[in-house]
Amino acid sequence: MLLRKKATDILNGAATVLTFASNRKKIDPLTKLRNVYALKKEFSKTDAKSVLALINIDRFSGVNATYGIDIGDTLLCEFCNVIKKNIPKNGKLYRYHGDEFIILLKGGKVHHLAEMLTQIEGYLTLAPIHAGGFDIRVSFSSGISFGSGEILIKEASTALMQARADKARFRVYSPNSELEKKLGRIFFWQSKLKDAMAEERLVAYYQPMLNNKTGDIDKFESLIRLRYDNKIVMPMEFLEAAKECGMLGAITRIAISDTFRKFAKTKHSFSVNITEQDLLDKKFVTYIEKKLELNKIEPFRVYFELLEGISTDVATGCIGALKEIKKLGCKISVDDFGTEHSNFRRLLELDVDLIKIDGGFIKNLDTCDVSQKIVRAIMGFANSIGAKTAAEFVHSAKIQQIVKEMEIDYSQGYYIGVPSLEIGAYSGEVAR
Repeated sequence: MLLRKKATDILNGAATVLTFASNRKKIDPLTKLRNVYALKKEFSKTDAKSVLALINIDRFSGVNATYGIDIGDTLLCEFCNVIKKNIPKNGKLYRYHGDEFIILLKGGKVHHLAEMLTQIEGYLTLAPIHAGGFDIRVSFSSGISFGSGEILIKEASTALMQARADKARFRVYSPNSELEKKLGRIFFWQSKLKDAMAEERLVAYYQPMLNNKTGDIDKFESLIRLRYDNKIVMPMEFLEAAKECGMLGAITRIAISDTFRKFAKTKHSFSVNITEQDLLDKKFVTYIEKKLELNKIEPFRVYFELLEGISTDVATGCIGALKEIKKLGCKISVDDFGTEHSNFRRLLELDVDLIKIDGGFIKNLDTCDVSQKIVRAIMGFANSIGAKTAAEFVHSAKIQQIVKEMEIDYSQGYYIGVPSLEIGAYSGEVAR
């Protein structure tokens, strides 16, 4: 009996310790709020309808950087206190992670939570948060969802993304929103891309560029395509998904490998599209150098074309990588110049060899005086820095005639030739 009682006491004690440990796991140690484990437990108890708000403190990383982590932690706790003062009895506050919090209202309505967020916003607008002797102004963004189960968190996260995109205080989740459709497309193509890579269904097509001085096709642009469901899928469908899942670099390397192999036995020049992500890869320039040696290609024939344009916030590391590529003897071209991200000062830094004028200006050269003026301005700048020019979207004989009269060096577009797996049909072809 004594041994049995002792064993029972030990088991009861162990159960108490486990219960305490389990409860501790459900409490955030900093704010003493319920955490995400507690929230998931709450969802597992019932399928009752609830309304949920995911709240993210704006620019919180800047608080940590400016005032230090300790003051950042104090601010988080004080922010929680502000929210707690505004939550009704049917509401619970959770720390999701980092600077994100969740309000859950059981049986609540969306407008109840929206009114509460507006009230909290008003309080924070009038009164800064006191933390470590500093008065810090705090704002937040939020996404609201309605329904039941853990899916509410994902839906609120999508709504939060929409709020940030719209620069709004909060947005309510809608399954029919453009953002939700966009995320759906990204998710779809992420899985398809992985399969395509494994099955070697990402292939390079080549579009000819006409030399308007000689009348010959002496240059090509390499364009990546995806074979899917007996169709050829254009990159605009899948590149965003590739960017989101970190596959842009792998796609660029496929394009480089296929294109270098294709042009190894020709004398044509060719271009391959690259992104800022590629240039930030420390091994990228070495990869190019190895491919040049392997395929015995003269570097001066190779143009690396900046796919995303020249933005004012292009990373310093990108500039350095481009200079290293130039040292190899390769050339740099800029795609879609004239769009909103174009930057003349950045072109000087990059020492570009070819400026491709955005097709939006080329396609209506025959009807739009403004387009002609913009193209002439770009031409003047290109000539001043010693760069060649190319007209994109040359779709008719009339446009091609104007392009030649404006003395643009190269023409590219469906009138000149469509992208193809083979380059033989265009080799040395004389202009129309």
